[in-house]
Amino acid sequence: MKTLSLSFIGEDMETVTTADFYEASYYILNECSIETIACTKVNGRVSCHFTFEGENLGPLQVAYFRGNAEVNLLQFRRAYGQINSYAYEAKKKQRKEERKEERLEETESQAAAGGNV
Repeated sequence: MKTLSLSFIGEDMETVTTADFYEASYYILNECSIETIACTKVNGRVSCHFTFEGENLGPLQVAYFRGNAEVNLLQFRRAYGQINSYAYEAKKKQRKEERKEERLEETESQAAAGGNV
């Protein structure tokens, strides 16, 4: 299920959050900036959500979902590669943090059981 999210953060600035890489690429091409990239586990898999900030995000989002978005294909391909790269790095960072937490929990568990740390 696709969830639409649009919020206003200033007079002309809006934010949109999406996990759709094509939609994210479209926003990049329309000079929106990535505010955050958040990864969450969904059914055992990691999903990345991009939050964008920019002017006229509402009309851009409407154009995208109505199928009226127009882009230069070469630029779109490059933006899509950029989004993929950002997602890969965010997932890699999350996995690293999860492993760190697991090691810490294991160490605490051993200490509580009276084992050597």
